[in-house]
Amino acid sequence: MALAVCITCGAEKSGAWRTCEKCGFDPRSSVPTLVKSVYLSIDRYEELDDRESYKNELDKIAELIRCRKAVAYDQAELSRLENQYYEVQSAQRHELWTAFQKTFLPGLRILLAILLAIFLLKLMKMFLL
Repeated sequence: MALAVCITCGAEKSGAWRTCEKCGFDPRSSVPTLVKSVYLSIDRYEELDDRESYKNELDKIAELIRCRKAVAYDQAELSRLENQYYEVQSAQRHELWTAFQKTFLPGLRILLAILLAIFLLKLMKMFLL
């Protein structure tokens, strides 16, 4: 069972963003093709149960594409995925950096303080002996 399916040839892929190893199609070439590639992957679902049940459907869709038959995309879902893409793209780099700093910087400061304390204790021990 596939994790993603190439929208051009129906080959199985390990991820929606990946270039197809069989036909060489790169879904990142345009937003509509990327959105369709995400549509044809389990990554569009968050729940494990949804992902598992969609794997069977992906196998059927892959067979349709291999037989050169049309795939009926849910337009509302394509619109949702496209909106999600643009929301992610609109995130400013400084916003991401700020979120990273707020999440990890306090822990890094504590770790550095502990390492500095260990270093100073070893240094003091060396001079006292």
